[in-house]
Amino acid sequence: MALSYEIDSKLKELSPIIDEHAEWYNRVMRAVFYPERAGDPFDPPQSFSQWVVSASQDDFASKPTLERLRKIQGELYDMASDLMHDARTTGARPDFKVYDEFTNLYDDLVYQLRRLEHDAVQADTGLDVATGLRSRKAMAVDLEKEMERRARRGKPFCLAIAQIDNYDQIRAFVTEERHREILAAVARLIKKCIRSFDDAYRSGEGEFIMCLKHSDVAGGTAANNRLRRFLEEEAIIIQDEKGRSFPLTMSSCVAEPLPGDSLDELLANMRSDLTRFHSTAPGSTTLEYFEQSPLSRYVQELDS
Repeated sequence: MALSYEIDSKLKELSPIIDEHAEWYNRVMRAVFYPERAGDPFDPPQSFSQWVVSASQDDFASKPTLERLRKIQGELYDMASDLMHDARTTGARPDFKVYDEFTNLYDDLVYQLRRLEHDAVQADTGLDVATGLRSRKAMAVDLEKEMERRARRGKPFCLAIAQIDNYDQIRAFVTEERHREILAAVARLIKKCIRSFDDAYRSGEGEFIMCLKHSDVAGGTAANNRLRRFLEEEAIIIQDEKGRSFPLTMSSCVAEPLPGDSLDELLANMRSDLTRFHSTAPGSTTLEYFEQSPLSRYVQELDS
């Protein structure tokens, strides 16, 4: 299967970066254990920082992933500088614990870059790696096809957006591993809410969309109610930075697209309605989306 041009380009840029860091790591080890043969001073590779900037602009990887990579890189480079400085000034070999920590940092960076390669290939196939749901990229194509089918055959379908409440705060204090566990758990429950011919997507940070075929708003509301019930039964517990525990909740909005609707505008309005309602009535809830003229929506936003 051929990868998209954007994914293929970013993947091709990753391999040389990994190779450059392997060469740099070997030079650091030589400088630390055999400083008399280290040769001229050298700087860490610059290609990685340039790649991160480009990747963030192209939405190649999530912001938390890139921030984690930056953090590992910074710690690795700082530690390498300290190790080489001590070797030059004292001539003593580093303590094994320090050496092991440095090696683990390097291994972690390479592992994260390799996993990014794997995840990018998976995402390009239409699969979101963290959840097993379909990806946002696949969603854009799938929903356009549903709109065409709606216009051509008159077959209705319903969209249901479900957002994790207080997602940004949760993301700030849970570990990366726990974050992935939460996403996987929510995805598993969403799969239980839909039929075999429906589709579900991870559409953003803490956001999921269900595309329910041959369903109206009542069908979408029923799916969201099932999700809420499953969440209550599952009782996914979040623990904040102060050790306080609370259950994960989600808020949702359902809509039935009509022929001629702009999907981007429809989804943006559904998200806006969820945000506005959640600011006044936090906690799990389901909204039904009603189409409004741009003027009516503008006036409503002024009043809110």
